[in-house]
Amino acid sequence: MQGRHFINTPRAVEKLSAAGCDALVGADARNVLYLSGVRTFDTQWALPEPGTAVIVPVRDTEDRSTLCIGAHYIPYLLQEPTWVPRVRCYDWFGYHTYVLSQPDPGTAHSPLRTDVQAFIADHHIDEIANDIVEVTANALTELGLDKARVAFDDLRLAAHVQRRLPELTVIDGHDLLTDIQKVSTPDEIALMQEGASINQRALEQVMDAARPGVRWDELAHIYRVALAERGAVPTTDKGLMWGSHYKGEHIVDSFYLPRSDFALEAGRAYIFETYSVYKGYTCDGSRTLYLGDPPAEYRKIVDAVMHCYEAIETHLRPNQDSGLVYQTVMEIMGSAGIPTPQKTTTATHGVGLQPVGWYVPYPAFTKIPQSYMLEGGQVMGMDVLYYGHAVHPFHFENQLLITADGPRSFFTRPQVLPKGLLVRDGERLSNYCPPVTLKQEQGIDLANLRL
Repeated sequence: MQGRHFINTPRAVEKLSAAGCDALVGADARNVLYLSGVRTFDTQWALPEPGTAVIVPVRDTEDRSTLCIGAHYIPYLLQEPTWVPRVRCYDWFGYHTYVLSQPDPGTAHSPLRTDVQAFIADHHIDEIANDIVEVTANALTELGLDKARVAFDDLRLAAHVQRRLPELTVIDGHDLLTDIQKVSTPDEIALMQEGASINQRALEQVMDAARPGVRWDELAHIYRVALAERGAVPTTDKGLMWGSHYKGEHIVDSFYLPRSDFALEAGRAYIFETYSVYKGYTCDGSRTLYLGDPPAEYRKIVDAVMHCYEAIETHLRPNQDSGLVYQTVMEIMGSAGIPTPQKTTTATHGVGLQPVGWYVPYPAFTKIPQSYMLEGGQVMGMDVLYYGHAVHPFHFENQLLITADGPRSFFTRPQVLPKGLLVRDGERLSNYCPPVTLKQEQGIDLANLRL
């Protein structure tokens, strides 16, 4: 990820200033990645306490932002440089003091050892602190922020830092960071394009293999391997979400039943919800597959959902209320003449740094989601999900970028992922879709984006 810059610095300064904050400290693994580009072992291991923190001051942000990190990760920074200009370190399990810094004839002429020492000198790292609390407190003091108003995303870290800096004012930075991250930078979008292409190829391999008699676990294995071959992983150990059996009942759309050792059957619909992570950024999309010739009553359901997907493009633009998407979908589904249209859900959820983001104050995950204003540069998983079982459920989701010209789909590389219902009839794989036009299928042209 060398050379990429994820943090939307102007937006961060604007939002922090509006909140009356002098700085932000991000220590959550996702926020460390966003603020610095750093994705080390401890940020990927999901340790119960943060091992890295990034300080983003409002004043002179580009020159004074500071990465607080274990000194044992200096070799990582030599291969994956951060855009954060200042680095301050602490010693993790004595690795720096008792291993890296000890004279050793075997490493006397080591280029790595030489470059680590040069890094320490170039970044004026005069002291190696004892732990993440001490190094963060010291860095804030060095920046003149020891008496400032600072937003922290980790309030435990904040509490311990405040014990060292009693005149520091701490506020909860969770909602601030969520709002800052709502609008993606070009480098984030480019990375998500790469991840979406990997996810799409993996889904296409799954669809090629899906037919009666094939077991769901086999398809999940195909998905995992296809991702791994290109440097991505699924977001859950199940691989493919949704499909399962429970006490002999075929469950096509339970959100997460962990057991999935069953064989696909002709005359059924299967939902392939694909969630993957590539270099820390999530990709999300889904397609529904029918094995056999879809009956007319099921095609009618597909028609309704796809007409919804076409209609909501009008509302997937900057300065539109996300609630209009739900209203439009429910109006169309309610007049479509299908069973239980009320069993339809929509989700204009953020995707990228997290699998499901919702841009409202905590707690965001509620029975009736709050609506919010869409913004240009926002990346979302756009779900229209029909859960009715009188015939079959049908889910459709693209990962979209909101632009001034309407939504643009990430699922267009190397070709547009077919819309509507995928159909496996014998050895032939095709798709059924009513005559709808999705402008989102033009894809994303980073060089000519209007946000």
